Amino acid sequence: MKRSSAISVMSALLLLIATGVQAKNVSVQIKGAVSSPSTGVCATGYAAQCASGNCYTIVPAGPIKVSGTFGKGTVTAMCVTLDVGNNVSEADTNDTCGPIFGDLLIEVSVTKKHVTTVTDTAANITGAFCHHQANANNSMIEAGWAIDGADSTDTAATGWGTITGTNNKKTGVMLLNMKGSLTP
Repeated sequence: MKRSSAISVMSALLLLIATGVQAKNVSVQIKGAVSSPSTGVCATGYAAQCASGNCYTIVPAGPIKVSGTFGKGTVTAMCVTLDVGNNVSEADTNDTCGPIFGDLLIEVSVTKKHVTTVTDTAANITGAFCHHQANANNSMIEAGWAIDGADSTDTAATGWGTITGTNNKKTGVMLLNMKGSLTP
């Protein structure tokens, strides 16, 4: 690690300690139907990138439910770009692993003492999408995520972690498990 990077990381940690802000572990499950891939790139945000020029997008095809330490809610906006032109196998341009870039917005409602609070948490996603093998029903998703504070209810929120998941080719149902930490 470069000295300036180490100093920046240490400064951020000292600031968190001095302000009493504690990171909390998060575990979120996301489940719902997504569209079949369509040609193109997501229009805006982090997901609007396609280095190869040969990309597809995936968007929700119905309600996508959220549960876990964020609370219960829904994904109210999502777009994922699959860069199929950058697959790991040059021999097979459609049925292998390739990069993904995504944006999602999670909305959670919490009611305490008859008062409902609605929060939005935006996240950017980067990773790999591996198409199913010939006899398998599921495609695999392995990625990382980070909070996009500018598009979240709490603009100062930070957080990051990992995503593992599947997309069922027969049903179109996507299941994602996000784990990591969040500082409010």
